[in-house]
Amino acid sequence: MNKFIFNPSRLLVLFGLALVPNLIFGQASTDIKFSVSYKVTDSADNERLQYAKKQLTKAFVAKGGTYNEKEGFLFFIDLTEPDANNNIALSISTFLKVPEEVVKAGVKEEVFHKAVASDSPKPASDDGREIRAYINEEYMRQFTMIQDSHLEIINQDQLPEAIQRFVASFKPL
Repeated sequence: MNKFIFNPSRLLVLFGLALVPNLIFGQASTDIKFSVSYKVTDSADNERLQYAKKQLTKAFVAKGGTYNEKEGFLFFIDLTEPDANNNIALSISTFLKVPEEVVKAGVKEEVFHKAVASDSPKPASDDGREIRAYINEEYMRQFTMIQDSHLEIINQDQLPEAIQRFVASFKPL
């Protein structure tokens, strides 16, 4: 009997193995797949953060990147309220999403169900298999690895230029 016990270190090993080609051969800036996210606390935040998200997305697309919700990098952007001098703090955290090969392996191995079940999960019906695959895929996509964090104090009017500088200096693993 093949008893699979979920171990987060196994996920990290799979994640690391999927990164080996990028570490050895590098990743060209035109191959960057990314998505941008932010957390809204009020409607004023939403407008400013949506503008910053559009600027960051536009800059990466201009650099040859592809917007992709499932693969690549996740950029989490945040801005503070402007102070009396119109200065803000721009924060961009860079996360690397789990590679697609690892997600597929996790779905095949049913890592979510094996992580929460006390016994081996029972075989699912045809409809159940589809639902189980969806749940496992969503579970696997929740894992990210932090790559970098950027914090800069700028004048609010210089936000587009600051984002351009960030994108120009961005180097993937």
